[in-house]
Amino acid sequence: MTRHFREEHFIHFYANHLAISEQYLSRIVREATGKTVSKIITELLTMEARVLLENHKLSVNEVATRLYFKDTSGFCKFFKRNMGLPALEYRKMALVHSLQQDS
Repeated sequence: MTRHFREEHFIHFYANHLAISEQYLSRIVREATGKTVSKIITELLTMEARVLLENHKLSVNEVATRLYFKDTSGFCKFFKRNMGLPALEYRKMALVHSLQQDS
């Protein structure tokens, strides 16, 4: 997952890649981690989105593109649902935090 999570957001890719059923993959991942495959993918995407948004040279559209979202709107909804705030607001907060650490 850590190799493909940016471009592949759904369990069927990983199950097919491993030549196992989605149900079996779900079960073994849940037993090993206590999390669903979807939750792990979401966590990886959210962490990567945060890192990319902290790079102020990238637009939100470029971040969405790098994470293979169909459109910027879908990325923004995903980010807000998982972080509790809009992507641009997160970016502003990260900039303020960075400036406070530099001073």
